[in-house]
Amino acid sequence: MESECVVLVADDEPGVRSFASRIIKSAGYGVLEARDGVEALGMVHASGAELRLVITDVRMPRLRGDELASRLAEERPDVSVLFMSASPPAGLEMLAESERESRWLRKPFTSGTLAGLVARHLSAKR
Repeated sequence: MESECVVLVADDEPGVRSFASRIIKSAGYGVLEARDGVEALGMVHASGAELRLVITDVRMPRLRGDELASRLAEERPDVSVLFMSASPPAGLEMLAESERESRWLRKPFTSGTLAGLVARHLSAKR
């Protein structure tokens, strides 16, 4: 039996975290929720799940989203990262528009936009 694909959602805003998690669960994926980057990193280390995608807010207490992404790139290069923010995170503004759109989810977002990006990320990793 194939293990469940899991997405980790890291955001310090409970409403955003809950909304994103509901959308991802309704698409049939497992979800882990973290309140900040430190908690997210701990979940990555502790989880035995098939973690394939981390969706992270850019600005969070204790460990920012870009710092979380850097650590994940070193420890788990197989895990994709999708940033959430009202404006593109530093470094992404230099990317081509299509690449930037696949790595950044503009807040506020719709359920359709999030579901589409999650599906794109997870199908690319198969």
